[in-house]
Amino acid sequence: MRLDVSVICAEQVVAQKSAPIVEAAIARADEFWRRVKSVDDVVGAFEWLRSYLSCGGLSFYNYVQHPIALAFVLARTGNAEGARREHDRFLEGRSAEDPFSIQIGEMLTKATGIA
Repeated sequence: MRLDVSVICAEQVVAQKSAPIVEAAIARADEFWRRVKSVDDVVGAFEWLRSYLSCGGLSFYNYVQHPIALAFVLARTGNAEGARREHDRFLEGRSAEDPFSIQIGEMLTKATGIA
């Protein structure tokens, strides 16, 4: 089931289609989070999400928050190399002088202990 409704549709159509979409979205979220029992499990959840999002539409890396969150989860689990790799992937196409990019880099350096 697709989890979107065209906003071009009439208000009634959007209202009719919304309830089953919300129900399906909640079921998918439950499935996703049932995989997580510890911080280490979050890495596997991200791998599942990356695989899920590679099936058309926007990919994992089209979302700003996904690679940043994964970088910090990897740092938390002691995988500094993986954290840097995700951070570098986040920086692709961004300016190195972008204040947000600089701040995220500084925070990740503190989290990993690696400059």
